[in-house]
Amino acid sequence: MSDITTPLPDIQSARDVQALVDAFYHKANHDELLAPAFRAAAHVHWPRHLTSFYEFWSTELLSARPTSAPRPVPAHLALPRSTSHHNRWVQLFDAAVEEQFAGRCAGRAKSVARQVAAALVEGMPHYHPLPVD
Repeated sequence: MSDITTPLPDIQSARDVQALVDAFYHKANHDELLAPAFRAAAHVHWPRHLTSFYEFWSTELLSARPTSAPRPVPAHLALPRSTSHHNRWVQLFDAAVEEQFAGRCAGRAKSVARQVAAALVEGMPHYHPLPVD
């Protein structure tokens, strides 16, 4: 039996971005720490929310021209969160990337995810962090 594995592709298309975002949200909606925060956002219109995130990540990773200005931070202002939430968000996003993709664009996705998490923690004027768990 051979131990040769096929290398993972890099993120190259809008379809790849959608697969990544869908995989991440599936993980987050089933995660012990993040799922309650996502349930708190149950009033979110998920198809519109996901569409805006497909557009955000396509803009960031594929240099796609957005049809509107994707703004991920405002969608998360009202969610309960702590440093642990942000760290877990990055872990799950990294896992979603690493399970499907490898390469320069995949690395950029993980880098942008860290920048988004940092903006959510540090850059929000209304941010009142919960105590670190």
